[in-house]
Order: sequence, then structure tokens, then C-alpha cells
Amino acid sequence: MRYLARAFNAHDNVALRHVTTPSARRDLLEMRSEAVNLRLDRCQRQPAGDYLCSFVHDYPSAMHMAPNEHGAATFIVAPALRPGWYMYALLGCG
Repeated sequence: MRYLARAFNAHDNVALRHVTTPSARRDLLEMRSEAVNLRLDRCQRQPAGDYLCSFVHDYPSAMHMAPNEHGAATFIVAPALRPGWYMYALLGCG
């Protein structure tokens, strides 16, 4: 998921395709207006075998937030068909 954060921060949509489902990628790209500098905080394994991953982010300067104010995003991540992991759901961002 650090790969996902690096791809998001670099605006590398090709790299994002490798680690997201189409619907999750759409939701992730819609976050760009309120989230910059996405960073993985932690992932916690769920009973079903997927992971709940928490990220922190900064706000764009245009939002006029306090410099030390950060947002959070939560994704569900599951095994991919090929080796690796996919973000397949955005649960929340704010």
C-alpha cells in the first residue's frame, strides 16, 4: 500500500491501475481535490482475509486548513489475482 500512496502522490495513474480495482481507483482519484501527500498509517487483517488500511493525508493549500491539520482515509485491501494486493473499496476520507 506504500506503492499505492507513492503512485497517488505522483499522479501516476498507470501505477494506480496495478493496485486498485476500477471503482476503487475512481473513488481514489475523486479524493484528489481534498487529499494530498497520502501516507500509509497501518493495515489490520480482517477475519475474511482482507485488510483494513488507514492512511493520513494533508489538505491542499486552497482548502486553507491549519498547517498541522491532517485528514484520514480508510480503504479495504484484498489479495489480487496475481501476486500483490488491490485496494477495492474506499470506506471514507476526510
